[in-house]
Amino acid sequence: MKQAWITGTSSGLGKALAECLLSKGWCVYGISRNPGPEHPNYQHLGLDLSQAGAAEQLDFSPGQATEVLLINNAGTLGEIGWMGTLSDKTLREGLILNLVSPAILSNRFLKQTQGLPGRRSILNISSGAAQNPYDGWAMYCSSKAGLDMLGETIALERQLHHDSQTRIFSVAPGILDTPMQAHIRASNKEGFSSLDKFTTLHREGKLASPDQVAIKLIEIIENPEKYTANRYDIRDL
Repeated sequence: MKQAWITGTSSGLGKALAECLLSKGWCVYGISRNPGPEHPNYQHLGLDLSQAGAAEQLDFSPGQATEVLLINNAGTLGEIGWMGTLSDKTLREGLILNLVSPAILSNRFLKQTQGLPGRRSILNISSGAAQNPYDGWAMYCSSKAGLDMLGETIALERQLHHDSQTRIFSVAPGILDTPMQAHIRASNKEGFSSLDKFTTLHREGKLASPDQVAIKLIEIIENPEKYTANRYDIRDL
């Protein structure tokens, strides 16, 4: 039996990842505020990971699982606007959701699945914004950069521990047709100078499908021997 825990499964890429794994026979635990796919092997865990203390409620005990997977997918752009104009509350909640909760979940996952004879994987959903700053996205860019470095550090620790059964990946999925893109298009140029780029991509039908990207991401998880790096951009694969 293969078990996966995925954050943010109510829509977008998280839902597509859950559906892809379910179609392959995995048991999936979806961690989100709202319900995800309806499937006999899917269990919804209703938590708001933008709130302090929520991540500490997760139990990753693998039971009889032969392989386990954690996907840190949930993320938010939060309030789009320049630093100096933002709400403290939305900054705090965005950083908790995008970086603090994935760090806590990764720590608990590694701790509670120690001794598993099979493969363990962590997939962090990164962003091109982790490497390229966008005005109006300070919280998002910095938290995604932190998520990348979290994955790099865990990977180094596993290597030093001679742990060949655990792999960590941080993958930027490209620009997807998700609710986050609708949030971007609803912003204004005063707080986000790159707005026209994203509205044009949507108008010209150049946003990637979450379902297609999910298939590529699961390909990495299922064939880790083919992917020797820790960090990827899906558009380069």
